[in-house]
Amino acid sequence: MDNLSFGFGNTLLFEDIGFEIERGEKVGMIGRNGAGKSTLVKLLVGQLEPWEGTVEIGRNVDSEYVDQELSILNQNDSVLDTIWDIQPQWDAFQLRSHLARFLFFGEDVFKYVRMLSGGERKKLALARLLATPANFVILDEPTNHLDVGSREVLEESLREYEGTVLFISHDRFFLESVAQRILALHEGKLHDWRGKYSEFAEKIKTIPLKSEAVDKSQKREERKQERRQKNIGTARKRRLKELEEEIASLEKDIDSLQTQLLDERHASDWEKLASLGQEQKEKRALLDKNMSEYYQLIEEDETADS
Repeated sequence: MDNLSFGFGNTLLFEDIGFEIERGEKVGMIGRNGAGKSTLVKLLVGQLEPWEGTVEIGRNVDSEYVDQELSILNQNDSVLDTIWDIQPQWDAFQLRSHLARFLFFGEDVFKYVRMLSGGERKKLALARLLATPANFVILDEPTNHLDVGSREVLEESLREYEGTVLFISHDRFFLESVAQRILALHEGKLHDWRGKYSEFAEKIKTIPLKSEAVDKSQKREERKQERRQKNIGTARKRRLKELEEEIASLEKDIDSLQTQLLDERHASDWEKLASLGQEQKEKRALLDKNMSEYYQLIEEDETADS
């Protein structure tokens, strides 16, 4: 991208944006809601036309884009067909093994996409993405609605992926795990940091991205808001500590149940397996609920500190 400008109607969203992504880079894009991150990506993939500037994709680049609407999926396909369509040479074992990484087991693979929950559709879209032969993948908020297991699979897969990755995320743990470079979109400008997210977050504590031109009345209001948020922040941090302990305990229980499920002594005891499976499912559901609350509180904490 070079000297890119874009907006909606008479409102300029950003201007003079320019950056280049090199082959093999893992790039995370961050910014507040409404900053224009998804719009910038849609300009990159050609879904929108810039007001000014140019977008150029290198030769031999085969890209795949997963947006928040998951338009990559065909609602009339089955889970199995979604992967089979792009990897027709895979046999049944390969297809099922790949889908199992995203917790699609047994009869689940024959469900139609339209029958899946929001979280299941997100997992399927990512399963499809990671089976594609594309060498440049672009993802918009990939960890939204993902359970813990699928989040870990996605992180590992993207770290091992030999192609180029660009993703939008508010998930600081995911950013820290995957991104090697940070693009921060703020107030219509793009800030480029080559390094880990934690390094960037530490840097902006001393060099804030916010404009220095803040009038006195706004500063007074900000101080009042800081005082209001102080008590809320204390309670939030207390709850975060509780959640960390609960999450660690649940993960330990789930691992223990998984070990029991794989124990050959239970191989023919269907009642025992069903009981263990149900208990694990309930604990996974509680873990997902706690993780969702945890990440929400982390995001609130970051917003309060920024």
